[in-house]
Amino acid sequence: MSRIVFMGNRHPLSLAVCEWLSGDGDEVVWNTNDGRRLPSEGVLRRLKPDVGVSVLYTHILSPAVISAFPRGIVNLHPSLLPYNRGVHPVFWAVVDGLPAGVTLHYIDEGVDTGDIVAQKHVEYTDDDVCRDIYNRCMQEGYWLVVRHWRDVADGCARRVAQSHRKATLHRRNELPDSESWFDMTVRQIRHECKKRR
Repeated sequence: MSRIVFMGNRHPLSLAVCEWLSGDGDEVVWNTNDGRRLPSEGVLRRLKPDVGVSVLYTHILSPAVISAFPRGIVNLHPSLLPYNRGVHPVFWAVVDGLPAGVTLHYIDEGVDTGDIVAQKHVEYTDDDVCRDIYNRCMQEGYWLVVRHWRDVADGCARRVAQSHRKATLHRRNELPDSESWFDMTVRQIRHECKKRR
C-alpha cells in the first residue's frame, strides 16, 4: 500500500482520478481537491508520503517539496510533451498545428519538463471543437493513470527523458480570454488567430 499526497483542483478529472486511487488499496493522506493547500515541507515529511499525484494542479512545486516524496510525484498534463508545456495546451496545439494528447510525467524543478512515464496521442481535425478535443484528452488521461499507476506506486515506472529541443511553452498571460475559444472549431480558432496577428 502506498501513501499518496494528491494535488488537484476540483476539476472532474482530478476528482475521478483521486476517487479511483482511493479505491485501489492505497491511502490518500492529503488531498487538495477539498480546497486545502499543500502542506508545508515539515508537515509533508511527517505525513511520510511515498508518492505524489498531480492532476491539473496549477502550482509550481519547490525542490524541497519534491524531495519529500521517495518515489517522486507524477503529473497528468493535457499535451503531448514536450509540446505545449505550461497553460492552455490544447488551444496552443490547435493554433500551432502541433499534436494534441496527454502525458503522465514526473515532476522536476522545471515547468512540465520531467521524465515521461506514458503518453496518448489524441487526433483532431479542422472541424473538431476545441472543447471536444480537451474532453478527449481528459478521458485518455484518466486511463493513462489507471494503466500505469501500479508501476508508479511501486517506484518502477519507466522514465523517458523529454527532448527539450522540440519543446514549446506558453504562459497564462498569452491567452487572457481562454474560455471564449473553447466552443470554436479548429478552423475558426486558426482563422481568428490570423486576424489578430
